[in-house]
This record gives sequence, C-alpha cells and structure tokens, in this order.
Amino acid sequence: MINLVVALPAEARPLIRHFGLRRRPDASPFPLYDNDGISLIVSGVGKLKAAAATACLHAANGAAPDHAWLNIGIAGNGARALGEGVLAHSIKDAATRRCWYPPLVFQPPCETTAVLTLDRPASAYPETDSVDMEASAVYETASRFSTGELAHCFKIISDNRANPSHAVSAASTEQLVTQKLDEIEAIVRQLRQLAEEMTRLRAPPPEFERFLARWHFTVSERHRLHQLLRCWQLRVPERQLSPAEFGALARAGEVLVLLERRLQGLPVRLS
Repeated sequence: MINLVVALPAEARPLIRHFGLRRRPDASPFPLYDNDGISLIVSGVGKLKAAAATACLHAANGAAPDHAWLNIGIAGNGARALGEGVLAHSIKDAATRRCWYPPLVFQPPCETTAVLTLDRPASAYPETDSVDMEASAVYETASRFSTGELAHCFKIISDNRANPSHAVSAASTEQLVTQKLDEIEAIVRQLRQLAEEMTRLRAPPPEFERFLARWHFTVSERHRLHQLLRCWQLRVPERQLSPAEFGALARAGEVLVLLERRLQGLPVRLS
C-alpha cells in the first residue's frame, strides 16, 4: 500500500485523476480516496492536521507495518525555479528543532532538498532550504508506523524570491502538481517495489511453521528462530533446512544453539 498525504484539495485533484482514485465511504474526519493499492488523504494546512490525517490513514488501512508514505505538496524556496520537483533528504521542524533524514535507498527522479517545516507562513526564505508547513509532522508520524526508508516527502516549488507566496492560487497549485505527475509516478513505483521487498523479507521462512510444530518455542525463542532461519535463507538460499536435521534434540533452546553454530560455520561469500 502506498499512502499519499497532501494538504490541499488542489494538490489532491491531479493525483486523484492520475491514479484513478475514488472517494471512500468511510466515516473519516478527512477526505480519503483509494484505488489499486494507493490511498490518499487530504489533511488541510499545518502540522497538527497533517499528523492527525497521517494517523487516520494508517488506522483506516489496517495498520500494516510495510506501507509506504509519500507527502506531496507545494513549498517555497528562495533559490530554486518555480515548478521544480524535489525530494527531501532532510527534514527539520523549525519550532522543535528536531531533524530527520529519510534514507534514500532508491535513485530519485529529481533533485533532493532540505525541508524546513514552519508553523506559519514566512515572508523570508532560508539560504538553501525549501519551506513548507506539513513535512515534519507527516514524516515523524509515518515513521512511527513504518520504516524510515518507506517514508518520504516530495515538494514542488510554488514560490521564490521573485515570485512571492501570496501569488500562489488553487489553479496554479493544481497545474504545478499536474506537471510533476511523471516524477511522482516514478517515486510511487519505486516505493511500491521497496515495500513489496520488505514485506517479503518480513514473512516467515517456509520452514518456520514446521519447526514450531516439532518443538515448543517461547515467544522470545520464536523471534530468535525467525531471525536465524531468515539469516540462513539469505546466506544459503539454495539449501532449505528441515526439522528432521535437528530431530535428535529434545528442547527448542537446543535447536537454536545448534542452528546458530551451523550459521557461524558457513563460509563467507565475497560475491
């Protein structure tokens, strides 16, 4: 699932059309749309609304751990050209001074930027940062529900020193987002692939249930068994373990010890 969080209806309309999203009938305090593994929520302007909408979308979609998140919206930047799309490589909250650094584990289809999230519009621009009013709240909230690699912020420059923010309109905002749909589509596609890969890695190895059926593992031992079997699968993917290989052992703890020893004895692969 890809979760899109936008502040304004004008930001949402091009995305709704492009992805074929439909309004959900759920009773929700925020407009919510979805289709084919993509959900979108319209938060309204500001950090409190953005955080609440992010949490609302998480709950509405079943609170799964490997959903990807993308905050899309307009931002100001004193030096960048109008209409430029940028992905955040750092996010700072101006009020709390807290900082986040979204891990970019894929190749962005655009330049990256530092984003400074403000509590209210400002007439002056920082030297290099892009400024908005939602990114820090969306990222902080989304990263509580998923991994940092799956949460990102894409901003489109709507104003700069030569084109002040008071000239930004709903029509110009909608046009800016429309012009960047190809870049947004590319980011969504890469996030979808990453989310699917992380879901696959979290899934129990195929032999996990067979081990559980043969021995009684405590909750902590189950977690350790999952980790060890996953390590084995990654290091020796062509060789699946069988509980029969540990059949002489009476206790789950003994199985874990032997499995750890066998992992330690595997040769190191350099390629």
